[in-house]
Amino acid sequence: MLRHLIVTVLALAAEPLQADGQPFRVSVIEAGAPVSQLVLGGNFGGEGPALFIVRVDAEGIRNGFLYPVDQGSVQPEPVRTMTIDTGAIVADVGRTPDGDAIVWITGDHIIQFDPWRDTVRHIGRVRSIYAVAVPTRIPRINFFRDLNDDGLDDLVIPDFNGYHVQVQRRDGSFSDPVVLEAAPHMDLSYENFPGFQPRSLFIADMNGDGRNDAVFAMKEGLRYYAQQADGTFLSRPSLITLPRRYDFSGREELALRLRNEDQSDLELTGIYQVRDLDGAGGPELVTLTLTSRGVFRKETTYNIYPGRIDGKGQVRFAELPTSILASRGYQFDTGEKDLNGDGSIDLAISSIRLGIGKIVGALLTGSVDFDLDFFPMIGGRYEDAPAISRKITALIDLSSGEIFFPFVVMTDLDGDGHLELLFQDGSETMRIYRGRPGPGLFDTKATLVKVPLPGDPELVELADVDGDGYQDLVMRIEAAGSDSRVVVLMTRRPGAETIRAD
Repeated sequence: MLRHLIVTVLALAAEPLQADGQPFRVSVIEAGAPVSQLVLGGNFGGEGPALFIVRVDAEGIRNGFLYPVDQGSVQPEPVRTMTIDTGAIVADVGRTPDGDAIVWITGDHIIQFDPWRDTVRHIGRVRSIYAVAVPTRIPRINFFRDLNDDGLDDLVIPDFNGYHVQVQRRDGSFSDPVVLEAAPHMDLSYENFPGFQPRSLFIADMNGDGRNDAVFAMKEGLRYYAQQADGTFLSRPSLITLPRRYDFSGREELALRLRNEDQSDLELTGIYQVRDLDGAGGPELVTLTLTSRGVFRKETTYNIYPGRIDGKGQVRFAELPTSILASRGYQFDTGEKDLNGDGSIDLAISSIRLGIGKIVGALLTGSVDFDLDFFPMIGGRYEDAPAISRKITALIDLSSGEIFFPFVVMTDLDGDGHLELLFQDGSETMRIYRGRPGPGLFDTKATLVKVPLPGDPELVELADVDGDGYQDLVMRIEAAGSDSRVVVLMTRRPGAETIRAD
């Protein structure tokens, strides 16, 4: 049975929230005037679970607030407040032997920060592509993550040559930096300012030694940096040539190409993913072909080629794909997760089919539907048609032309190995479809949760806020002209007392 939810709302006063007619337990703290917020959760320094919130006001002043988490609730008052004056440009949080740690990147330094003691530790120097601070925000970038599967998070920082990598050791120290050379993509804005997008970094075992390597798609083939026995990576790459050259490598380069090219008669094929999808040990090569014959005539196709390790200790990909997933319209995002706990990766693909009728309907209703299609892997391949589909509604601001895409999250809320599907339905309703065994993947009937929701899917994150091993939902409310809040939906720990949401 789906575990119950506790909703902790950071606001000034408690007010009842409804989910299918039943109230949640609410605890409160509010940011006040509109501000941007950075929210990092973790067991910082082993002091117990807590939320660290950095608020950046209109003048760019950055203040940090530390809220302990106790018995399934965020405490209503901070136990520490501080001014953040480290020159932080971006931030992330990750695992260390002594608990979780916050890391800032400044213009030229990597700094580990302890919010309980308001102290910093200099880890090293870096010239990342995140070279200029955003005056009103500290973005969170996923650069502190486990690259070598040892349970500790490593520094994987995009720089102007590729990626600056420092592997974390068992004592909490970091290895000397290694640069994985793979230059980022550069684009010029309308004012001719350069912008940089890191090249897609794929993780896969490319030589059959049982260790995942760092892989980049380049014009000459797949460049990979082998992982060594101590968890570090070689500084010199190996190359696997492919039978053809591709137009792009990763979704970032595809987006840049589409921005700058005439789409009235266009066909692009590129490398979209390199990953072990079927759990058999060798990676699959996933290519994406986008065919455009104008605004309303687009087709997208994923081709999936299985890979196996040859006698020379390198991966070789099949000449023909085992799975072909095609659709009319534009497939703009994919989710890759083991939805049913069978050890293989299932796909969730978002797509929208444009047409005159859809545009007219959008102008009349202020909304447009897109499809969320699910392809479970069965017998080492994906069926041509999705096993199930869900309609998701995007809202259109008819005055500004901006499109609001609701958030979609897949996570295991009840610990049974089957992921639940959560998505936004309007500004105050979330639908939860329980995961279940079999090709259906999810229940057909949703549980409705009434709670304030953000106006941007990027303001929604998964984090284990209370340290119970289950992912919680953290949402930042930053609507212009209203008070800023943080809404945390916490999954219930076994034995905790709370009001049932279902």
